[in-house]
Amino acid sequence: MIGDTIATNDLSASTGDLPDSSTHVTTLVKVNNDAFGSEYRFRGVDYDYVLQLRNSKESMRSDGVQYTRHNAAFTVTKRAVITSGILTPSIPYVCNLTFRLPSTGDVAIARAVAGHLATQIALYGNGAKLQKMFNFES
Repeated sequence: MIGDTIATNDLSASTGDLPDSSTHVTTLVKVNNDAFGSEYRFRGVDYDYVLQLRNSKESMRSDGVQYTRHNAAFTVTKRAVITSGILTPSIPYVCNLTFRLPSTGDVAIARAVAGHLATQIALYGNGAKLQKMFNFES
């Protein structure tokens, strides 16, 4: 079990990018836990946060290898607002991450791959390279 709460940066204190300061932290509270995963939520003034963690097993392949899947989906929804009678609808932003590894695989390798991806996102997350991806450049 990961825990009953998870801390994340608070977007409402931001002007567009995630704030770097640890003074803007939001705590997501576990609202659901079952045999397959957990769900954490926080309702803020301007944003709602949902983190879903799911675990599953694929069917056994013909070569006798079975894969496990570990999914994380983080959704931040900017709340709808009405200004001067004009509705700006709510807007969800979603990031998904899936780990897929053979049940006999080396978890240390999976952690290293995840760490490398996190490093790349941290290095380029606020920069021009990620923006190019958002502009459909690869």
